Amino acid sequence: MSAPADRYPAPAQRYLPAGYQAERWEDIAPWYAELEARDLRKRGELERWILDRGELEAFVSAAAARRNVANACHTDDAEAERRHLEFQVEVLAEVKNAADRLDRKYLACGLRRALDSARWQVYDRDVELSARLFRPENVGLEAQEERLCVQYGALSGGLTVPFRGRTHTLPELARYLEDPDRATREAAWRAGARRRLLERERYEELFDQLLRLRVRMAANAGFASYRDFRHAAYGRFDYTPQDCLALHENIHRHVLPVLQRMWRRRRERLGLAFLRPWDLAVDLEQRPPFQPFQDQAGQVAVAAAVLERVQLEFGQDLRWMEQRGLLDLQTRPHKRPGGFLEHFEDERVPFIFGSM
Repeated sequence: MSAPADRYPAPAQRYLPAGYQAERWEDIAPWYAELEARDLRKRGELERWILDRGELEAFVSAAAARRNVANACHTDDAEAERRHLEFQVEVLAEVKNAADRLDRKYLACGLRRALDSARWQVYDRDVELSARLFRPENVGLEAQEERLCVQYGALSGGLTVPFRGRTHTLPELARYLEDPDRATREAAWRAGARRRLLERERYEELFDQLLRLRVRMAANAGFASYRDFRHAAYGRFDYTPQDCLALHENIHRHVLPVLQRMWRRRRERLGLAFLRPWDLAVDLEQRPPFQPFQDQAGQVAVAAAVLERVQLEFGQDLRWMEQRGLLDLQTRPHKRPGGFLEHFEDERVPFIFGSM
């Protein structure tokens, strides 16, 4: 059985030089210029052009992703924030304009229709969408949007609460919501709610600024609402916003009654007159919280053992990711809340971020 490092080698570079790094626009611009100027006379030349473009954009994407991860993991690191925003404002703004020119070069190429649709259909569809949505005036707005999102992450990641003799992040308080003692659960829930309320005005100001920006972006792209614009931008070709509304209505009609019955059963089992937010996670048998691990190392060990029961390689892959520094799962102060999967496309490896 091969090791994970052998199963997932970094892709070979066929276009960019060995050791290439997409750090500044000056490092990237000549390659976009070459692609824009390249003469395409045969189908094979167009296919090579697409692959070369993909290689370049993999390195640009990876540079942006690593800066995003560094900022998300340490929202109090001023240098990480500066590098992330600098790349967004000074590099990606130029990249987006250059990428649009390449999109239009591809769409205008007469060889496009000669491509094997089984191989290139999704690529062709995505380029058409990108060209349809792109607006030069939105490039600067997107940089402003990212700056506000970074501010939100720094604000949320910095919230802590003194509780039961030590300082907790807000995600850490969630463990107390499983405590059999109802007074403990309520105290933990209220402590977190009070801390968030102290930042109410800052949250509302960020929300209002983001709302104004996003409405403008949607209007610039010819959409009546940001919802419809974002749905299209996510590349959701197979269902519409109206389909989402139909799903919402069906959940309201068929799932909500089931949930209400579950809540009623929970209230009765707990012997309560009313069910409160701090009553939704506690075990119905009043057993202590289930804690199969205490830290990231323990979480990986437990998860890998489970995955190996499905297929041995799955557990090996997870341990390999931890060894490679491709996991950051544990909550701590000054770490962006939530979770996401990022990709380092130059190596074709994932990074899993969580704040549990």
